[in-house]
Amino acid sequence: MQKSRLKSYEAGLDGQFDDVIFLPLGGCKKEVMSKLPKGAFIDDQMRVLRPVVEAGHKGFLFDRNYNQDACPNEMQSFNIHRINCISQV
Repeated sequence: MQKSRLKSYEAGLDGQFDDVIFLPLGGCKKEVMSKLPKGAFIDDQMRVLRPVVEAGHKGFLFDRNYNQDACPNEMQSFNIHRINCISQV
């Protein structure tokens, strides 16, 4: 699973990332992210972005059909920006 995920990242992001960290299923992103230097974090789910932003990182919601119902007020309160392309970060 990790190898296929890495191949997908390499194909879609064309080397625009420094590292990929895999957590166990249900692993706490906030705990891990709070130990890393502050930076940008991109995901397509608000539930994933919330704890990452709470850990001090900038959050970007990758626009997908299934996340159109993300609450604009919640996004604003967490300072999360919706993006369509990685180049917008």
